[in-house]
Amino acid sequence: MSEIEIKKLLAENEAAALTQIYNYAGQELYYYMTGMTGSTHDAEELLNELFIKIVEKKQKVAKAIRLKSYLYKMAANIARDRLKANKKHAEALSNYSNFLEAIDDISVSKEETSKAINAMNILPVKQREVVVMKIYMKKTFVEIGATLNISPNTAISRYRYAMKKMKSKLEQEL
Repeated sequence: MSEIEIKKLLAENEAAALTQIYNYAGQELYYYMTGMTGSTHDAEELLNELFIKIVEKKQKVAKAIRLKSYLYKMAANIARDRLKANKKHAEALSNYSNFLEAIDDISVSKEETSKAINAMNILPVKQREVVVMKIYMKKTFVEIGATLNISPNTAISRYRYAMKKMKSKLEQEL
């Protein structure tokens, strides 16, 4: 179903709208929130919270110019709120191993996973979301830019800075 059709269902208060939104972007949003929080459990909770917010703001969501970008923005805000509320930010991010295990095509040792977790812990949220979308979700910079409503060049810069920070962190652990 297209974005236009989904937004029409939302505007008309159709119950099928939520199902269609989930079919359209639910799995991507789940992976995104898993990457942002480092926890599959938190991602499930946040996805539920996202859908509650969609219901609460259905008319506003229905008027979004780009539905998927709007949904990602909502998901990012929810994930950021969770991270800000969590005083033990680093402890929450230590659950990245759950995310890495959820992605079938990534096979790394526990030591490598631990190092990757530590490197991801140091990234600011905006850089982390680009890394998650590029590496784990296999999106292009153009797709990342469109999804996050930033230019592809901004996505590339955030990715480059993130990789530099992660490389520096990993070199310190050697």
